[in-house]
Order: sequence, then C-alpha cells, then structure tokens
Amino acid sequence: MALLLDHQTATTLRVRDVRKSFILINAEHNPVTSMAAKGEAPNNTLIEWPLRRVPTSTTVTGTMDGLAVLDADFQNFEDRKTILQGRLMKIREAIGIGDIADTVTDQYGMDGSTLFGEATKMALMKARSRMEAVTVGTQESVLQSGTVASSPVPFVTRGLSLWVGKGATGDLPITDTWAQTPANSIFTTAANADNPDKITEANVRAVCRSVYNTTKQKGNWMLFCSLDFQEQFNNFVKTGDVTSTTAPLRRFNGDTSASEMKLDVQTYVGPAGRITLIPHMSLPAKVFGLLLDMQYVKLRMARNARFVQLTEDGSGPRGFVDAIFSVCCENPTAMGKFIQLT
Repeated sequence: MALLLDHQTATTLRVRDVRKSFILINAEHNPVTSMAAKGEAPNNTLIEWPLRRVPTSTTVTGTMDGLAVLDADFQNFEDRKTILQGRLMKIREAIGIGDIADTVTDQYGMDGSTLFGEATKMALMKARSRMEAVTVGTQESVLQSGTVASSPVPFVTRGLSLWVGKGATGDLPITDTWAQTPANSIFTTAANADNPDKITEANVRAVCRSVYNTTKQKGNWMLFCSLDFQEQFNNFVKTGDVTSTTAPLRRFNGDTSASEMKLDVQTYVGPAGRITLIPHMSLPAKVFGLLLDMQYVKLRMARNARFVQLTEDGSGPRGFVDAIFSVCCENPTAMGKFIQLT
C-alpha cells in the first residue's frame, strides 16, 4: 500500500487547530466621550445654559468731583448675557438571534458564550462608537417632528465640530456674536489641500493666540487630531522657517546607546497655552483637528448606555442597547479647530 502523505488526508476528517479567543483587528477608540465630564441628567429635550462675558474698559479719564450722575451714565450689562441651547438625541442598536442558532451554535473564540451574549457585547461597543461619532460630528441639531408612520424626523444633537464655529443661522442659533467661536480661532486650508501638511506652526500659534485673546487666559487644550496632523507637529520639531540664506535647525536629544531616535511630539507649549495631542481615528471628513478646552465640554446623559432584553416570543432571544444624551459646548469661544475648506 502507498505511503500516506499529509496533503492526501481527508480535510473533513481532520481535527482543526483554531485559537480559542478572537484576535481584535482594532480596539475601542472613544477618547472624547471618555474624557468629557458627564453633566446633570436633563429633564427636558431642550438643554440650556447661561453664558456671560466680563465687562472691560479702556477708558483712562477721571470723573469730575461734584458732577452728578446723568441718565446717559447708567448701564445695566444685560447685553453681556446670553443663553446657549442644545438638544437631546437617542441612539439604539438592536440584536436578535434565531432560537436554534443560539441554542446549538458553538463558534470558535466564543469561550462558552452564546451567540446572543456575544452580540450583546458587540452592540454595546458599537453604541459607544456611535456616541463618539455623534459627539465629534459636524451634524446640526434637529427638533423631532412627524410620527413613526409619517415622515419621521428624530431628535439630533449638535456635534462639537459644528459647535466650534456655530453662527447665527440654522437650528438653535448663537445670535450674540461675542458668544461665537472667533473666525481667527478656526484655521481653514484651501479646498484642494486635503492634507494637514499645509498647516504651519505659525498657523497653530495664531489659532491659540486667538483663543487666548478671547478668553483672556492661557489655555489647557486637548487637540483631538488625525495622525497626519500629529506628524506635522513632529515636523515642527525637525526644522524652523526657511529663509533665503539659512534653514535653522532645532535640536532634539536622544540616547545614542539605545540606537533609536524618538520623534513623537505629544505636548506643545506656547505663550498662549498648552496643547496635548490625542490622535483620533474617527474625526469627520475635512476636520484635521479639534482644539477643545475639556472643562467646557459636557455630555448630559439622560440615560447611560443600557441593555434591554425583549420579551421572548419563540423566535429566539432579542434585545437592544440604547442611550439618550446631549452634547453641550458650554463656551464655544474657548475652542478652535483646523479644517479643510468644503
């Protein structure tokens, strides 16, 4: 009888060698929602918060002794107060597994869990990812209208990429210009400049200076940015501005015994404040970076992410994960962003 070789054995009769746990090809990445403070639970679908600016003066003249107060001298400072508004939003991820599939299916990597148990964990991760996308998004807030049976329009909360730069038009406008993000706090590349290598160090300093001039205090910002934008900060370290005669180099030190050179800028400190760079993998299109003062970013959670199992009707286990929340940018003037012209 002929010698049996490995490749000649019947595939269907072989015991498979499969790893007992899944290898994840990507990790959960929700930095903004993880870092944002969770405000008080709202009791209305319309969220409101007051904002005011400190009165200042550049007048250096004195007041005449004995001069009576005139009607023209009175002031009430009401023009230095305003109300900002945002809306709630509900998100939901539903799951359902057939009765037979959930009862008898035993897949690789499940480690004793059921299909429904695995799907529940995945739905929760997807809901968290969706909340992050909503939080940093460019979407405008929307008031719910219609019914399920007739042209339904659900509530939508405004994303931070629109809060920064929101003006006096659209839903829930910011009518007082002094409460809007200053134009100089937003750097915009040309329409065809789809890469942040067009952003210079001078552009970054100008945005920070604009925020500083508006808030009158040094900033402590988180810059949620694309990886390409962080690489641009690394390039700032390598060289300075090139002139007609010189190209001044900046020095960075490394331990030569380690046989490696580190070029990873994680913090940038300038006269206007400190920037901590945090790469973000799911910023909206044409948004290179969000410069956020996190003390003014709030997530108002009407309902934290939860799992609800639906009533069993014989078809198999079903359920959903949902959350109700609002994205609140309490002070748009303390923020900035780097975007591509749309």
